[in-house]
Amino acid sequence: FAMRLYYGCLYFQSGLSKVLLSGPAWADGRTLRGSWAELGNRAGKWLSRRPMTVAAAASAATLAFELLFPVAQIALRKHPRAVGLSSLAFHASTKATMGISFWHHAVHALPLFVLDPGAERHTARLLRAFRER
Repeated sequence: FAMRLYYGCLYFQSGLSKVLLSGPAWADGRTLRGSWAELGNRAGKWLSRRPMTVAAAASAATLAFELLFPVAQIALRKHPRAVGLSSLAFHASTKATMGISFWHHAVHALPLFVLDPGAERHTARLLRAFRER
């Protein structure tokens, strides 16, 4: 539970930082559109040339996702896979549009939310067996 809460707080901190530093204007799409244009891969650059409403919707969705992730963890505590898969989808969309994977954060969604608890023990056994070779 503590690790899941920590994971959620990382998203919350990111959203809160956007709001505190830029205010609600962060959701108007200009920042994301500029990031797509400057940092984006082919999909990101394509999105940067779409109407501003596309970037505004994606920006608002990003803020909502980040700020509400801890709430979703509690509200969906009986459905942790949905929470984890939403995290993986968020990171997949960032990778698909800007080439930024945040794999070092996203990878934790698997053991924390998606995989069965027994998978951790099985993985540990496999790693020990490999190390003993």
